[in-house]
Amino acid sequence: MRLRTFVNPSSSPTDGHCGINEVAAFAKRVKAAGMSIMLDYMFGDTWNSVGVQNPPAAWRGMSYSRMLTAMSTYVNQSMTVMKNNDVLPTWVQIGNETNSGICRPSAASPTRRR
Repeated sequence: MRLRTFVNPSSSPTDGHCGINEVAAFAKRVKAAGMSIMLDYMFGDTWNSVGVQNPPAAWRGMSYSRMLTAMSTYVNQSMTVMKNNDVLPTWVQIGNETNSGICRPSAASPTRRR
């Protein structure tokens, strides 16, 4: 089961939810049903998709270096939540539709190779 997580999601029924504690609680149900878990880090507060890779509001304006630290801290903290709930994912996916990079325009953009 692919589960996504947003950094600071709203409670909007269509664009919100999926904070790590909510995801961990749902992952318990997934695991109890005998399914494996894929955790998708959106690195945003809501959906990111082709051409839209908005960083979380709390990360906007950060330098590249600070944003990398924020990403690392977030992944570490969220994986700790998953581990503490005994629902470590089998797979982890970074972002959604990331061909143009993630957390744009501030952070990790792919390097074009020729």
